[in-house]
Amino acid sequence: MRYTTSNIIILIIFLGTIGCNDQMPILTETTNPQIKNINSQAVNDTTQKANNLVSRRKIIPVRSNDSIFISGKNKIILLDDNILFGDCKIGLLLLLDKNGKEMATVGRLGSGAGQYHSIEGFNVDNYHKQIIVYSNETMSLLKFDFEGKFINKRKLPFYGWDFAVLDSSHLVFFLNQNTNRKSGMYNLLVTDHEGQIEQKLFPIESLPHMVFTYTGFIRQGQSSILFSEPFSDSIYVIKDGTYTPEYTIDFGNKKFPAALKNNSQTLLENNLNYDWVENGVYESNSFLVVKYNEDRKNNYLIYNKKNGKVILSRSIKDDFMDILIQSIAGVQGDTFYSIIDPILFRVALQKHAAMQQSVESFDPELLSLITTNPYGNPIIYSFDFKF
Repeated sequence: MRYTTSNIIILIIFLGTIGCNDQMPILTETTNPQIKNINSQAVNDTTQKANNLVSRRKIIPVRSNDSIFISGKNKIILLDDNILFGDCKIGLLLLLDKNGKEMATVGRLGSGAGQYHSIEGFNVDNYHKQIIVYSNETMSLLKFDFEGKFINKRKLPFYGWDFAVLDSSHLVFFLNQNTNRKSGMYNLLVTDHEGQIEQKLFPIESLPHMVFTYTGFIRQGQSSILFSEPFSDSIYVIKDGTYTPEYTIDFGNKKFPAALKNNSQTLLENNLNYDWVENGVYESNSFLVVKYNEDRKNNYLIYNKKNGKVILSRSIKDDFMDILIQSIAGVQGDTFYSIIDPILFRVALQKHAAMQQSVESFDPELLSLITTNPYGNPIIYSFDFKF
């Protein structure tokens, strides 16, 4: 067959069209016939104490160049030899050595080079040995090396809420309804490492736009990414090019009905009557800690992935355990890392005599540290669950 110039041009256009329209998706949804169903109504032994549930690993007082007061929106990422310590609400990001001594600040609030107006999220890109800071206020990504030195800043074409590192070429952003024309009506965006959109997922079909953010989250895990939609009972795992529902929290008849999410009026009238997964989920090799809304209060459950046992925080009569669980800010292997505020901790000790007895019995070293230096910097407290 003879090909004319016009035949070749048409063929090139045709092939180019196929390439654009049939581009392989970066993430594909898979079903999971063995979704782990976790009962939020489990009945626990309310006499259990910290001694029965956790074992302490290490106490690390943060030794910074300046005094630190934390907001509660804290995060810890363990590097090879260092600790990345951040408070997103106040815009603080420190690089600490393994003993808690400040080595460097990673950027700071401001408008200059290597500065950010806010921190909505930060993560470590182990593929390129970089620390990535996401500032939604300026729609930008800032990248630093593992010594805290500024590398570059990239402008994003969309707003978001938080992000995770997917692989060596891609990031994933959770928008939490904060959409624009570039993002379209989608809650999850896959981008390249410069923040350019390559895939849009989880279309926003029912939830109305309002002036505040909803629930839901995205969390960088050790070998996967955890994600949950607003007012949901399900947690997805994003891994190996797929996103799969992995866990469902059984809220019984208090699961939020999809029909009530259709408009702002029914949403506002009914959101206090139902339960859902909140932003505060951490997964270790053996345990899953889930923060969830129940009867207008935040509660936690700890799920043992190996034996299926569930412990509910509301049924543990130990204030020290409550503080440990509520303060979790990171995880590595099977060890969880909480950030303890000495000022708030001391106030709790003064109010609850039983808590002082619990701490004195479980960890007298921590009690001594708090009482002798009540206005000191935060304390990183690592522990393992053992039930």
